[in-house]
Amino acid sequence: MARLTTRQRALRVVEFLLGLRREGVAAALARHGFTPEELAEGWRLVAALTSDAFAEREPEETGSVALAALVAWEREWFAIAGAALRTRHPRDHAALFDRLTPTDGRAAVLVVGTFLERLADLESTQGGKQARKLLTARGLDARVIAEATRLLATLRTFDVAAPASVGATEVTARDAALWSWYLEWSAIARVAIRDRHQLRALGFRPGGAASATDEPEPEPEPEPEPEPKPEPEPEPEPEPEP
Repeated sequence: MARLTTRQRALRVVEFLLGLRREGVAAALARHGFTPEELAEGWRLVAALTSDAFAEREPEETGSVALAALVAWEREWFAIAGAALRTRHPRDHAALFDRLTPTDGRAAVLVVGTFLERLADLESTQGGKQARKLLTARGLDARVIAEATRLLATLRTFDVAAPASVGATEVTARDAALWSWYLEWSAIARVAIRDRHQLRALGFRPGGAASATDEPEPEPEPEPEPEPKPEPEPEPEPEPEP
């Protein structure tokens, strides 16, 4: 059998992993030591081989600095806005701070985002315009709002890392690790499982060999049955001579 490419191997393993979701398959393998940790290991090996070009990262330093700045913004301006509106514009205070309280951590992204949306909505009523004018006088002006908007944008996006420079040797090692894992559990599966539908879900040809070194073959597509040839029409009998 022709050697599979790295991509074909990865696809074969993914098909096997997805097939484990079929009823009865994981239970059959569990009797031979297949655990949730083994399942996680299979997916980890697939990711290690295939995900370098699609790795997404959020720069930890940038993210933590922006989050700390946003939490500080929240603490400062929630207190000032609350103090300014509580007595002078109680209705607008209630609308602005309904179920909003200062928080720590990433929840600040949701809280500050909601606060800014409600702050913009104040402009829709005459009383709200007066409340907004008061907040501007207290320092919550366009520049301060723009800073919060910038911090939110930083935290709501992520950077895409440049494709990792993985050498051919490393790729070969990852490929070998993934395939070794697959060969072990595919061989066990083909011994432990007899149901042809379960085997098909795992990507096997039912009844195939369970060698630990052979590359398991998927079940071939059934060939279309040949159409029956039409029977020849009988030749007409010769007419009798007069």
